[in-house]
Amino acid sequence: EAPTPTPDRRRVVLTYANDPEKKGLDIAIQAYSLLADPSYELHVTGIDAPDARAFLSRRGVTPPPGVRWRGVMSPEDYRDLSRAAVAYLGASRRDEFATTQLEALVDGALLVTVPSRGPMAPLDLATSLDRTLVASRIDAADLAQCLGRALAMTEAERIDYQRRATELLRPFSTSGFSKSLTAHVLPLLLGARSHSLSTVVVGEDRE
Repeated sequence: EAPTPTPDRRRVVLTYANDPEKKGLDIAIQAYSLLADPSYELHVTGIDAPDARAFLSRRGVTPPPGVRWRGVMSPEDYRDLSRAAVAYLGASRRDEFATTQLEALVDGALLVTVPSRGPMAPLDLATSLDRTLVASRIDAADLAQCLGRALAMTEAERIDYQRRATELLRPFSTSGFSKSLTAHVLPLLLGARSHSLSTVVVGEDRE
């Protein structure tokens, strides 16, 4: 599926924080605060406003006016928002799958993220696409600089980013996964099965 053309996008930055500590909600909010561009809103999803505010209060972080608390959204509504956002802001301290970051790339958003701990495929993709949009460390100030670079990109630069992202994401598509399964995984499984059958037959012959 091709991403939504950049000109149709709203001045929205998206982040997901169902687990605010793990997903680095405080880092994302601080990075957005440091950006100081009121023309862009930060839409926080996956967590209700009272829980998010309580988490931030415990860390001494005050969200600025441009933050919009979207709560837990249906998959359909979330993807509609993802397709409308200019950028996705990833601030995870640790992550495994980072599905929302992959979805953001599929949906045509710029991926601005940090070097989260864990086997996170989107981090390598983001680095390949534009290293300047990946913070050098898990730090709000570094992340804010990356976000500023993303939002300063020209239309031509964003369209080129989307085009390259589409190419990189082909292995993650349903058809790409099926091709990889057929080409690489099934031969290994069939080879292992043949080896197991041979072992059984040899064992019976020895007996």
